Amino acid sequence: MANEVKISHATGSTLYFRVFDGTGQVWNTSGTPAFEAWSAGNVTDYDITLTDKSSGEYIGSFPTTASGTFWLIAFLQNGASPAITDVAISSVGHMVWTGTGESTLEDAIGSVTTQANIQQQVYPQDPTIITQVFE
Repeated sequence: MANEVKISHATGSTLYFRVFDGTGQVWNTSGTPAFEAWSAGNVTDYDITLTDKSSGEYIGSFPTTASGTFWLIAFLQNGASPAITDVAISSVGHMVWTGTGESTLEDAIGSVTTQANIQQQVYPQDPTIITQVFE
């Protein structure tokens, strides 16, 4: 997939975002991309470009990584390259990543529907019994 990350900001700016995993490690885009402990010396390797669509909308692509929940923070780049002094302009929020794309409401509804179908098929007399297994 592509362009899963979207943010609104004044057009003409240079923006990027960083991705953090649940342990606080940051995505390093250099070499073999992977999560790592924060290192000020690698700050120029943590940026993922947000492209200005000339309408105040910026888009960027989430990196290829395993599934999980990740936190994104957008930054306004002040100099020629990303720096520790760049200002965070927005917490884009969290993203639940499936490994190939963002998890959607439809995915969640599918899980609920599957649970309901299992309940009905396994215990048609009392489908609430299996609910306890899912809780």
